[in-house]
Amino acid sequence: MENNLLPLCVNLAEKNNDYIVFLGAGFSKDAGIKSGWEILIDTLKPLFVEENKDQKLDENYMQIIEKWYLEHPKYSKLGYSDILELVYPGPIERREYLKKFFEGKQPGGSHQKLAEMIKEGYFKYIFTTNFDDLLEKALDEFDIYYDVIFNDEQINDSLAWNHVKTCRIYKLHGDYKTGKVRNTIKELDLLDGLIYDEFQYIINRHSVITIGYSGRDKGIMDKFNKRDPYPYNIYWQFRTMPKNDKEFECFYRLKTKYEIAERPIKFIQNNSAFDFLNKVNNKIS
Repeated sequence: MENNLLPLCVNLAEKNNDYIVFLGAGFSKDAGIKSGWEILIDTLKPLFVEENKDQKLDENYMQIIEKWYLEHPKYSKLGYSDILELVYPGPIERREYLKKFFEGKQPGGSHQKLAEMIKEGYFKYIFTTNFDDLLEKALDEFDIYYDVIFNDEQINDSLAWNHVKTCRIYKLHGDYKTGKVRNTIKELDLLDGLIYDEFQYIINRHSVITIGYSGRDKGIMDKFNKRDPYPYNIYWQFRTMPKNDKEFECFYRLKTKYEIAERPIKFIQNNSAFDFLNKVNNKIS
């Protein structure tokens, strides 16, 4: 870990904005935010109860509903947004439902530490698959100006990426406050549109620090796989290395590509996004 951290910290200390940050669901874990999968299971609860009126749910309901969902001939083919729309057909209903998972939550240590490093000038561009607004709240606490992009219309109405002065957050899967999120297999397999073109363009021209992300989304990983391994590094923080099976085949395809190119991804094992950023920040100092 330390061998990988040293060159990362030396380069970040130059404040050349050569690095971008990519955040997955694990980044918001210490703030008490449920993962997309946990929200999916919760959303399935009324459907499960409707079909299983005689079965009572106890404290282990997550595992019970998960098993039922994965084996269901109809629902197992549907992803998060499909099921969300099935249970809550209107955008206002969806927004009100999602509120309970995100509203009232406060930034965790990872959000605050990242905001602190943005203020210090180490990062300018943040990409995330998360729906929450906790990083925005942390940036507000540090009185940092930023803008948020989560659809193509905002790309057209905003400054070009290279004219961003302080910070821009790209929410690649949407924002819960709009009630519009991307999480179906179809939505995540093929990511088309200006926001994803910009994502591809920026990761092609920067080194990437990936935090709290398992590498499961085919659409996101396809963008990483189109990237040339030679000019820029990828640093990847993980708690446990994903299993080498079908679920994570996109992740291992990327890993193998970089190994063949003799530019292996620099994996950094760390159980906490906050601890990882804190170590990086301290080493820079």
